[in-house]
Order: sequence, then structure tokens, then C-alpha cells
Amino acid sequence: MAADEEFFDRLVQNRRSLKSFNGNAVSKASVEKILNWATQSPNHLLNQPWRFRVCLQGGIQSFVECLKTRVSESEWKALNSGAQRLLTAGALIIVSVQRGESELRREENFAAAAAATQSLLLGATALGIRSFWSTGKLMRHDETRSLFGIPDEEIFVGGIWLGEGPIPPSPPRRPLEEVSQWFDDFTTPST
Repeated sequence: MAADEEFFDRLVQNRRSLKSFNGNAVSKASVEKILNWATQSPNHLLNQPWRFRVCLQGGIQSFVECLKTRVSESEWKALNSGAQRLLTAGALIIVSVQRGESELRREENFAAAAAATQSLLLGATALGIRSFWSTGKLMRHDETRSLFGIPDEEIFVGGIWLGEGPIPPSPPRRPLEEVSQWFDDFTTPST
């Protein structure tokens, strides 16, 4: 295997979702490096539709405290466990994307933002930072959207939690035979 191939294989194999971190900070310089890598992702017509809103540890603490004051007690009960896990993260990147003027452009923009998000996750892994792509209640809540100033013209893609912690075990993956289909002559699937 070539050196780049070995590195990429190791990077992809080590990228795992970690939902609870050890509470250590992630530096602004590391987050900026990861964001710069994300902006190199493919996008239609180079429109770069992704948007990133970033909190380091202090910002996460402030976000959770502010969110708690803006939701009902029953809502907070539903959000609290996620909020407590988020407080162990060292940084948070909220990813959103411009809607686009047509259904096709919305799909293309969302695909570009998803590619940028994967670049964020792989970039974090390259720096030894663990990550979690969250799309749960806490991240999707209207008040979260409001606190981060996400306008109606943007679609929420995910909250990327960054921090330190162990590499979780690899979950089982389906074999290629179950998820791929090969074509030789466009009339019959080949194996």
C-alpha cells in the first residue's frame, strides 16, 4: 500500500462517533484548521453553500445555560441528557447550508454540506480529535437555531461535537455485496 493510501485507510478506520468526551478543550487553531479542510470539499458551481457556527468550551457552557432559560421545564427534561453530554465536548461546530433556489440546488447544496461535514470529521480524526455528528433534539431545537442565528434560508445539517476520548470499537459494517451493484453492459447487474 502506498503511504497516502495507508494514511487514508487508517484515518477512515479510526473515525468513530464518540458521544461523551473527557472534558478537555479543543484549541481554536485546531478548529480553524479543520474548518479550512472542510471548505475544500466539492460543491456545485463553487457556490460553497455551507455555513459554520463555532463554540469553544466557554461558548458551549453559555449555550447550554441560555438554552435552559428559553425552553419549558418539560422540554428541558427531554434535552438535558444531551446537553450534559455536550458539556463534555471541547468544541461545537453547527453546520448549516443555504437552501438554494430550486429543489435540485437544495439537494446539491445539502450534498456539498454533507461532504464538508465528512471532511470536518476526517480532519478532526487526523488531528487526534474525536467527533460526533449530532442531529438529535438538542441540535434541532428551534431555540438552538435561534441562539446560533440560523436564518430560515438555511437548512440545519448537524452539530459536530469535538473533543478528546478513546477510540470507540468499530461497529459492524455491511459487506460490499449488500450495498453495491456492479454493471458491465447496462442491462444486467454483474457480481
